Amino acid sequence: MSGAHGHVLSAFAGELLARAHAQLGGAGFGRLAQQLLVAALKRLHPELHENPGAGTPDCRWSEQGTEWTWEIKSTCGEEIGLRSRDLEGLRAEQPRVVVLDVAFPARLWVLDATGLREGPLRPEAHAHRHRSEEANRLAEVAETILRRCDVDLLTSEQEAKALVRETASSL
Repeated sequence: MSGAHGHVLSAFAGELLARAHAQLGGAGFGRLAQQLLVAALKRLHPELHENPGAGTPDCRWSEQGTEWTWEIKSTCGEEIGLRSRDLEGLRAEQPRVVVLDVAFPARLWVLDATGLREGPLRPEAHAHRHRSEEANRLAEVAETILRRCDVDLLTSEQEAKALVRETASSL
């Protein structure tokens, strides 16, 4: 379900992601969330270019002369921080900040990043920027990956990221 409150993920996805967050901690979970959402974006846009690690933006894609960029963030009910480096990487016609919030109920936000400023950001305070159709498509693919990973996702960060990559490539 998507709307002014972000795309609410299934109870299964929310629980699995919350457990992974608890197990890996914020930074480790952030890297796993980035792997999951980049893998889902690649399923939607096979020509997508990703910048693994500390690259900014996290990924980019061009379609018929239009440049798309995505910066991926995760949280557990708290605000996220947008740094100047994050925003510099989002210079494109279609810049997006994707936020995976695992606080119950888990939500996926796809925000139009045009005009966002450096500093703290609460997705719900920017609900007017939420792109429901994009979030619906991204969530559908991410949830498919999560269902196939199932509880095997609850492992070390490196093993979980490898499982996400392998699962996404077999879709």
